Amino acid sequence: MYLFIMKLLNLKLSRIYFCSLLEEGKIDEAIKAYYLHQKRFSLPFNKSFKEEKEESKKTFIAELDKIIEKNIKENKYAQAAPLCHEIFINDAKNEKNIKNYIKCLEKINQYDLNLELAKYLIKLNESDDNYLILSNAYCSREQIKEAIQAYLKHLNKKTPNDYQKAQLGYLFFKQYKATHNPSDIKKSFNYYTEALKYNPENKTRLRNTISTAHVAKKYKYELKLWHDLIKLEKLTPEDEFTYSFCAIQCNDFETYGKYYKSRFKLKKNPSYYLETSKPEWTGDEDVSNKTVLVRCEQGFGDIFLSYGYLPNLVKVAK
Repeated sequence: MYLFIMKLLNLKLSRIYFCSLLEEGKIDEAIKAYYLHQKRFSLPFNKSFKEEKEESKKTFIAELDKIIEKNIKENKYAQAAPLCHEIFINDAKNEKNIKNYIKCLEKINQYDLNLELAKYLIKLNESDDNYLILSNAYCSREQIKEAIQAYLKHLNKKTPNDYQKAQLGYLFFKQYKATHNPSDIKKSFNYYTEALKYNPENKTRLRNTISTAHVAKKYKYELKLWHDLIKLEKLTPEDEFTYSFCAIQCNDFETYGKYYKSRFKLKKNPSYYLETSKPEWTGDEDVSNKTVLVRCEQGFGDIFLSYGYLPNLVKVAK
């Protein structure tokens, strides 16, 4: 009996040792100590201590989990990921840990392994929440068709709420960019439009719906959304430039003329603005018997398209 108690006590002390190393933040040393501790159970005289072996394993996992949660809270995903892997080795069915592991891998851009773990999670449990994780993993890998399929399984035939409709709008928009299938942009537009009804002043949804409406050539509806957005925030030069194109599609030449000038202020590829003391002709002033300088500031395609208007200008100018 004395010998039995001493052996058990030694095993418990060994467990306390790797736990103390974990508390001190000596992670690598603690992991090595744990595996040495587990190895001792394979010795013939220690095989009877099954409860202590399982208790040690549970303690190791619980202590690692605390460190993982702390690292995730502090956005230290690179430090948390290897610890998630250690738990996975010891308990491959621990769903909480697998979800933490997937989150860490996504944050450090390890999308391939992230997707494989998400697929494995589905094999363990085909829950609605796990299908959402799988959909996000597919989306990270730009496998949008599979992402949509997984997201629809996540919904499980339930009517989507406003956030879910916005997500479906996003997914179908991404799929349209890959396929150029008109049905995809139609679905994206419909989902975004429905989502916007729940919160018309949501600026992110407004912008997403504007982008989709523009691609879907729903210009009148797009113009209305631009008017709504202007009430909520100041437009950037990029916004104004896109707005001007929408306006001209709706024959709103006043808005087009006002905002098309923002092309000179774009952050990327702005048009060159010609500094001159000469007045700019807006079409209102009589230019008969006057010289009008036509400056080609656009690309060759736009220049060739605009060339067709020159005969009309010749009729009213010198």
